[in-house]
Amino acid sequence: MINAKYNACVGEESVARVSSLIATAFGGPVKDCEEWVRNQGLTDLRSVDRSSDGRADACLRRIEMGQFFGGRSVPMIGIAGVAVAPEARGQGLARWMMRRATEEMHDRGEPLSALYASTQPLYRQVGYEQAGHRVAFTLPVNEIDCRERCGNGGRWESITFEQVERLMPVYKQFASRFSGPLDRGPYVWKRVFDWRSRKAIGYASVGSDGRVEGYAVVAQKQKDTGRITIEVTDMAFVDADAGRRVLGMLHDYASMADEVTFYGGAHHPLLSLLAQQRSVGTFKEYWMLRVVRPADALRLRGYNPAVDTELHLHITDDTLPGNTGPLVVRVKAGRAEVSTGGRGEIRLTERSLASLYSGFSSPATLRLAGMIEGPESAVAAAGMVFGGDGSPWMPDFF
Repeated sequence: MINAKYNACVGEESVARVSSLIATAFGGPVKDCEEWVRNQGLTDLRSVDRSSDGRADACLRRIEMGQFFGGRSVPMIGIAGVAVAPEARGQGLARWMMRRATEEMHDRGEPLSALYASTQPLYRQVGYEQAGHRVAFTLPVNEIDCRERCGNGGRWESITFEQVERLMPVYKQFASRFSGPLDRGPYVWKRVFDWRSRKAIGYASVGSDGRVEGYAVVAQKQKDTGRITIEVTDMAFVDADAGRRVLGMLHDYASMADEVTFYGGAHHPLLSLLAQQRSVGTFKEYWMLRVVRPADALRLRGYNPAVDTELHLHITDDTLPGNTGPLVVRVKAGRAEVSTGGRGEIRLTERSLASLYSGFSSPATLRLAGMIEGPESAVAAAGMVFGGDGSPWMPDFF
């Protein structure tokens, strides 16, 4: 039994201690960690203390944003900066803190939560499960085929962070076509342009009507040889023509750059525009998802408009027992109606629901892992509803 206090308000008096916890956990300088704590504000920091003096023994940060599934943005809370003091480790404090954080999200009506895990067993104990991936790509600049790069023209303009609103419509149009990308808030947009010592600037292809049609946010990294690597921290485009213009802009660095690096899914749409597949993809990490409020999460995401079916689920959630019970999910015309009750023939836990919900795991995969039960026809219908092709991806790290 843990005797501790979960603090939903971190004051100025705790900044130094929280910064020290994060620096110790992640190996960074305390000064940099304090800058991260202050720059992002104290409102969404949480701490845990076990003593009457209020000295923090653990902490985390909540990040309010959204995540695209089925073409719709679902409100999501990102979790970052989870840290426990060395003298408090091995006693279940991190699990206790994450349980309190999950209960808080549920009480606040927040349907989803996601995170990148340094240790997956911890987060699985409170209902998170692998739900998507992130891949790093390296593309030799001289392998970019530019024969079709100009497309229908368009002029290029530089974009700073202060002008980021100009990029947002293109990003949302691009990101909403896939499952997993973030519906970014200020925290992640700031990281795109400015993260620690890396400073980036955006370059946008602008059409005759003044609207941005494609863009890339890039930073330059000097190599020992004197040459450079172009780090693309973000890119998006509305169609193939705009995507080719982005490729052409990246190729124009060839006089000094050897390669371009960027992040995405196992098959980033930019790769389809290359004449030859010369890029190298390196798996970086899985991200994990937690369905905090199942009925809301299922109602808010989008679905294949061609699907017309009904699922009868029974969810077991040990961390949030109020979620346990049967749900009927009626999918039609790309939307879902959700109600309690029904036959409960597809039995799954909150973890298997997360992996199914994102489309990361098919019912066949979940069945082989012992994470779903039910009649073959009903489970197959769940695969039709959620996809389950392993493709959810996210270019951002938070």
